[in-house]
Amino acid sequence: MNETCEIEGVEIRVRPVEPTDVDALARMALRLSPETIYLRFFAPLPSVPRSHLERVADVDHRERDTLVALAGDEIVAVASYAGHAATGEVVHDAEFAVTVEDAWQHRGLGLLLARRLATVARARGSEAFVATILPGNRPALGLMRKLAPDASIRFSQGSYAARLPLAS
Repeated sequence: MNETCEIEGVEIRVRPVEPTDVDALARMALRLSPETIYLRFFAPLPSVPRSHLERVADVDHRERDTLVALAGDEIVAVASYAGHAATGEVVHDAEFAVTVEDAWQHRGLGLLLARRLATVARARGSEAFVATILPGNRPALGLMRKLAPDASIRFSQGSYAARLPLAS
């Protein structure tokens, strides 16, 4: 799945992550603000750990997958899911995350990637995305509602727990 679209006059290419994308992911991570890192990782990390970036790029395209959005040669957004099934089993609920570089936030890129990733996950048998969202992350809550209006979002133990049916 390689496709292109235009957002505000800039051509964006969406494709599956490749193992060789780790350095490009690291460059994107350097462009994330401390607030974006906190909202994504729930901790005030000084930077995104390289081990996390390596895990994002090392997928099996079944139980775990990642799509990237590129503006030119630079990755500007990432959407990933990870299921927790035993080998050979279908992943019914998959943990889902989207990270959009600060300069590209609020332009529809997160929704674009999330929809593409939902299509991929649904085709592989996943029934729902699940996500944990910090209370201050209103854009993520809005993304969940846009992606799946019938999403179940509840506040529990200091964060929101969302379950998004992929059939919608």
